[in-house]
Amino acid sequence: MPPLASILEFTKANPAAYLGRGNGDYYARLVGFILGYGFGAKRAGGDSTFHTLQVEFNDYVKATLNSKHGSPLYSAENHWTDAILSEAGNDPGAFKLFYELWETFAQTQVA
Repeated sequence: MPPLASILEFTKANPAAYLGRGNGDYYARLVGFILGYGFGAKRAGGDSTFHTLQVEFNDYVKATLNSKHGSPLYSAENHWTDAILSEAGNDPGAFKLFYELWETFAQTQVA
């Protein structure tokens, strides 16, 4: 399991311990952590091609969310972070939706 995947599991179980106490704004904090993790990994490793989450996760999120609508709402211009928040409508819902999508995506990567 990649290091970030392990961290995400711990964070889901106890977001306050890893993201700080909040007012239900854990999704915004989680996104900040993931993006910061990726930036730090790129800088520390000197690998400008490093991706925190698999590149396919962005497309997976948009395709999965678009499949729930009659016509696509999310296009190439949308990032998974914005698509999840838009779909969920609020930060607590986005936190939950992120993990639903992350876990189903992870299952597709094992096969």
